[in-house]
Amino acid sequence: MSLQTQIAIIGAGIAGLTMAIKLKRMGFSDFTVIEAANEIGGTWRGCSSDVAIHLYSLSSDLCPDWMHSHALQPDILQYWLQLTAKYGLDRNISLDHKVVSAEWNGGGYDILAETGDGTRIPLTAKVLVSAVGRLGVPRFPDIPGVAEFRGVSFHSARWDTSVSLAGKRVAVVGNGPSATQFVPIISQDPSVQVTQYCRSPRWLAPPALSQYSAAQRWLFRHSPCYLRAFRSFQFFWKTDHEKYLTRYMKRVVPLEYWEEAIPSGPNLSLCPDHEQNRFFVLLTSTGSEQDDYFISIKGNAGQCVAEYYVAQGGPTAYLGTTLPGFANLFFISGGNTATGSSSVLLAVEIQTEYIIQLIQPILDGNISSLEVTVGATEAYNRYLQVKLTGFVWSKCSSWYRTGGDGKVYATFPGPMTLFWCWLRRPNWDHYTFHSATGWKPQRSVLGGIIPTCWCCCPEISRIS
Repeated sequence: MSLQTQIAIIGAGIAGLTMAIKLKRMGFSDFTVIEAANEIGGTWRGCSSDVAIHLYSLSSDLCPDWMHSHALQPDILQYWLQLTAKYGLDRNISLDHKVVSAEWNGGGYDILAETGDGTRIPLTAKVLVSAVGRLGVPRFPDIPGVAEFRGVSFHSARWDTSVSLAGKRVAVVGNGPSATQFVPIISQDPSVQVTQYCRSPRWLAPPALSQYSAAQRWLFRHSPCYLRAFRSFQFFWKTDHEKYLTRYMKRVVPLEYWEEAIPSGPNLSLCPDHEQNRFFVLLTSTGSEQDDYFISIKGNAGQCVAEYYVAQGGPTAYLGTTLPGFANLFFISGGNTATGSSSVLLAVEIQTEYIIQLIQPILDGNISSLEVTVGATEAYNRYLQVKLTGFVWSKCSSWYRTGGDGKVYATFPGPMTLFWCWLRRPNWDHYTFHSATGWKPQRSVLGGIIPTCWCCCPEISRIS
C-alpha cells in the first residue's frame, strides 16, 4: 500500500530544506522530503561558500554566529542541521530513499523510491517539488584509457574519505571552482605530490575568507538591524572585474606562466607537453551533468521531463519553476534561475515563496491541479534567449549551455531584484486549473506589472 502525503519534495539539500522550512513556518506538516543520501547536505573536501556567508543564510533565519566571511563546509552543514532540528524536520525527511520514478495519476503523482538495500517504497502525493539542485550528478571526463587506470579514482563530488593521500602522487583533472578550493587543502601535506591538468585558463580571485572581529560578532548577535543591513550591503559589493583579477594573477603567478594561466579570450585552450606520469590517485574535478534530468517523472501529457528538455534544446521552464504538460510539478533551481552576481539561495527563497502561492489553493481544496500554459512558457523563454545573446555566456563554451555550446539554460539575464519582481505574484492567466467549486484567483492590480526600465519587450510585457 502506498504511503500518502500532500506534498513530496525530492532532495534534502538547501533547496529542499528551504521549501520544508517555509511549509513548517506556515504551520503545514503534511509533506515528505525524500533524500537519496544518508544525511542532509554534504559536499566535497575543502569547500566553502562562494559568496559571503550571510548571503548563504535564509532570510528568515539569519545566523549571528558565523566566524568567517565565507564559512567552510562543516560550519555550513551545521547551520542546516540546526535548522532541521529547530523546525522538527527529521520526522518529515526520509533518508536513504532515492526517487526512481514519478507519474501523474490524474490527481497527483505515484512516486516510487528505492532504499539502499533495494527495497521499493511507493508514495502518493498531490504536489511534487523537485529540489534536486544542479550539482548532484558528477560529470566524468572522457579520457582514453581511463578505464584501465589501476589506482584509486573518484570524483571530487563523491569524495572517498577512506583514501589517504599522504605519501602519494595525485593527479587532479580540472581547475574549476571545486579544484580551486580543494587543491590548496590537499597540497598542505608536503608528502602529497599533486599534478593538476587544466584544459583552459581560469580567472582566480584573492582568497575572500576573512575572520570577523569580536566586535562585529557582538553587533551581529545584539543588533539584528545591523546584521540585516550588513547582509543587504553585501548584495551590492562587487569587485571581481577583469582588470582587478589580472593584476592579482600577475602578482601571484610566476612570469613564465602568465601566458598559460591568465585568460585572454573565450575558450583559450592550453597545450601542455605530452608527458607521461604515474599516479596512485586520479581525482577528477570536472563539474556536473546539468543539461539533463535524471529522474523519470512523467506528466499529464505522457512525456517525461528529460524528453521535454530534449525537445526544447535543454532545460526549459516558465520562470524556472513550472513546465507545461506537468500538472502540480514544481522546480526549484530550474532552467535560467541562477546568476553570476548573487546568491543562489536568494533565488531559491524567491521560488519557494512563488510555489507556496501556486499550491495554496490546492492545499485549501479549491482546485485539484494547475499547469502552466504552453504559450506563456514559450514566450517567456523566447524573451530570455533574446536577452542572453547580449551576455558573454552566449559567446563561449561552458556548462551554462546545453552540450557546452548550445542553448544557455543555466543563467538568468538580469538581477535577482527583477527575478523577484516577476515571481512575487502568480499571473493566473498563464495557468490552467481544475476546480469543482468554481474557485477563481484573487488578482492583484500590481501582480503582473514588470518594470519597463529593464523589461520593455512587447512580447514579455503581454505575457506578464
